Amino acid sequence: MEENTTKKSFFGLVSDHLPQIIPICTSIMSLIWIFLGLSKYGFWDEYKGPKTGFFPTIIAFVMLAISIFALVTSKNSAKPEFDRENWMAALGMLSMVLMSYIVGMELSILIFMILWLRVYEKCTWKVTAITTAVVMFIVIGAFRLWLGIQFPMGLFSLILG
Repeated sequence: MEENTTKKSFFGLVSDHLPQIIPICTSIMSLIWIFLGLSKYGFWDEYKGPKTGFFPTIIAFVMLAISIFALVTSKNSAKPEFDRENWMAALGMLSMVLMSYIVGMELSILIFMILWLRVYEKCTWKVTAITTAVVMFIVIGAFRLWLGIQFPMGLFSLILG
C-alpha cells in the first residue's frame, strides 16, 4: 500500500490557511462583542448618553470591518513565515500578563518596558527612561487616577499589606 505524500499535517494546513483563519476568528470575536455590547452592557441611554457597552461595540464594529477586508484580500497573501523574532512580542506580552499576577500590573509593565527597550530594541538609557516614564504616566494617570481602574496588584500586595 502506497502512502499518500500529499497529506499534510494539521499545523501545515493551519499555516497554509492562516491568512483566512485569523480574520474569521477576529470576525467571530467582534460579533460576540457587538452582541454583548448591544444586549448585555447597553449601548446608549437616551438621557445619560453612552453606556458601558458603547466603546467595546464601536471597536467591535471597526474590528469586524477590518476583518472582512482582511478576509477578502487574504487570497493574495503570501504564506506566513514564523521566525523566532516574530514570537518575541507575543511572548513578551504573555510574560507581562503572567508577571502581573506576581508583582502587579503596573510593576510588570515597568519591567516589560525597560527590558524590551534595553534588551530587544537596544535603546539608550535616556530613550528608555523617557519612554517608560511617559507610558507609566499614562498607565497610572489615565487608567488608575482618571478612570479609576484598579489593576491586579499581584502576590506582593498580599505580602506588603
